[in-house]
Amino acid sequence: MTSTFKINAAKIFAHSSTREDGVGARTVIVDCLRKHPRIEINLSKIFMTPSFADEFVGILAKELGKEEFKKRVFFKNVLPDIKPLLLRVIANRLSAIEIKK
Repeated sequence: MTSTFKINAAKIFAHSSTREDGVGARTVIVDCLRKHPRIEINLSKIFMTPSFADEFVGILAKELGKEEFKKRVFFKNVLPDIKPLLLRVIANRLSAIEIKK
């Protein structure tokens, strides 16, 4: 059985509003993915802007690719207002990959 490394976003992401904040968050996650086969990101009480979400999750999905992203990255406790945003940025970045092929 593959173990899942758990990340509490509230403890490691100081801010979640700018693209620069999103780059920092993505860098932390990429580092964790180098060390662990699967990660679970607890987004409890995390509000984010579209810019942050795109840099953090959208580009991560693009870099990993759809199948790898689905196998290795999991979200927990996503606020109801944030879930559609995450789905949109992931879909936008993955559709950009499809168009380029």
